[in-house]
Amino acid sequence: MSLPISDLPQKIEQEPNDTNATAQDIMVPSTISGQVAKAGDIDRFTFTVKKNARYKFDLESFRLGFLLDGRLSIEDAAGKELLSNDDSNKKRDPQLTWAAPADGRYCVVIRSLLRKGGNEHYYRLYIRSLKPAFSGTASAPHFAVNAGDNSELKIAVKYIDGYKGKLQIRAKSLPKGVTASPVEVAKAGEAKFVLKAAKNAPLANLPLALEMAETKKNGAIVPIQCELTSSGVVNGVPQGFPDFIIPASPHLWLTVLPPKPPEKPKGKDKKE
Repeated sequence: MSLPISDLPQKIEQEPNDTNATAQDIMVPSTISGQVAKAGDIDRFTFTVKKNARYKFDLESFRLGFLLDGRLSIEDAAGKELLSNDDSNKKRDPQLTWAAPADGRYCVVIRSLLRKGGNEHYYRLYIRSLKPAFSGTASAPHFAVNAGDNSELKIAVKYIDGYKGKLQIRAKSLPKGVTASPVEVAKAGEAKFVLKAAKNAPLANLPLALEMAETKKNGAIVPIQCELTSSGVVNGVPQGFPDFIIPASPHLWLTVLPPKPPEKPKGKDKKE
């Protein structure tokens, strides 16, 4: 059993909060635990922010083992809906990224998409300030290189929530005889990181650690990970498990193999 944790201030839903006028006051960022208690129940939470303040609203219910097929929306002070979502990343739980169009009061609204409710319709709503960030994802968890040859690793680079900056992909440690030059990255997309093995590189089979770092002084450093979940690859079920307790891991693996045998000249294998 997995239990959700959060470092944000915690709030418990309080009724009545079905209308824009009776919405429960909250501070943002925060985490709210609540329940769609009956069919047609709507939970509203009101907050006041400045223009261009940016937040991420992440509703969890299905991921926690409950039955709420939630719909998440943002309303202005007059009750006009500005944005909504009922499904995110092929999962039943909704998610919103939003920037305030003006100073003022707004509501985040939670309801059942199917207009159901009850004891199995609990949820947790996470409201976080958006902070620019970056990530790197390896195309596979394990790689191999032959002595005397090169191996090209594909790294998917993401610039998250408006991040702007120059990055560098590098190896934290490599086995004897294997080298890799840092790769400069200036935008999101696919980057190629090349491992070079000397002709006399010893055979090896050991962990590989890669990282992505900002090039500025005292910049952030994040490990490059490999995703373990999948929605299209058979990894235990036909369409792949959409979620694991450990969804990604920075623990990659490298195998150094013997040199490739020389290629036979064409036509030499035929009898003359």
